[in-house]
Amino acid sequence: MKWPPPPERPLYEPDEILIKFKVSATDQARTDVREQLDAVALHVFRSGAEHWRLGPGRGVEASLEWARGDSSVEYAEPNYITEPAVVPNDPNYGAQWSLKNIGQSGGTPGVDIDAELAWNIATGDPNVIVAVIDTGVDYLHPDLRHPTDPNQRNIWVNINEIPGNLVDDDNNGYKDDQYGYDFRDSDSDPMGNGAGGPGDQDHGTHVAGIIGTLGNNNRGVTGINWRVKIMSLKATSTQAST
Repeated sequence: MKWPPPPERPLYEPDEILIKFKVSATDQARTDVREQLDAVALHVFRSGAEHWRLGPGRGVEASLEWARGDSSVEYAEPNYITEPAVVPNDPNYGAQWSLKNIGQSGGTPGVDIDAELAWNIATGDPNVIVAVIDTGVDYLHPDLRHPTDPNQRNIWVNINEIPGNLVDDDNNGYKDDQYGYDFRDSDSDPMGNGAGGPGDQDHGTHVAGIIGTLGNNNRGVTGINWRVKIMSLKATSTQAST
């Protein structure tokens, strides 16, 4: 499945720039640059940078190129348009430094996957199915599958299979494969998180959570995809340390 292209958004205001003069710039030099661009100063920041509106017909790129070539100008930049980032309300999201790193775990701020920038475009798609081939997935985990609300379910369910009747209803070669399949033990229960038998650990559930924990549901943490369908395919186990 291809994601639709993001809508076109202007990157900056079409008739405005931000400009800062060098400390050594004279008043006359500042006036000359402003008059050359037929600009009006809208605001002066505490840093000394100025917010200008350009005169009619003065393009941003051409004006910036000219201003940057003047020896009295320290820098000149577009007035970029910023938008609020989409931030989930999950209470432990702040600890997920891999999604947004502000140094909360002693790491380097900004060393993350820029999840909030991606969420401004898309937060997932419930029609996408991701098979997790691992130690099994806890398909009853409340942050993967809400216990009462079917609309908050990131666990794939085989609607063509009648669970528990020991019949391969969908003729795919596997009986009762409601949430996936346990290829390690050759049965229909791919439960993970220590609930599937001796040696099972929570690695598969952890991987599933990274991919698609329910996001913005005011519970636990958030996945990279807030909405997705996780299919559990148990293929191995991990032994607990003793």
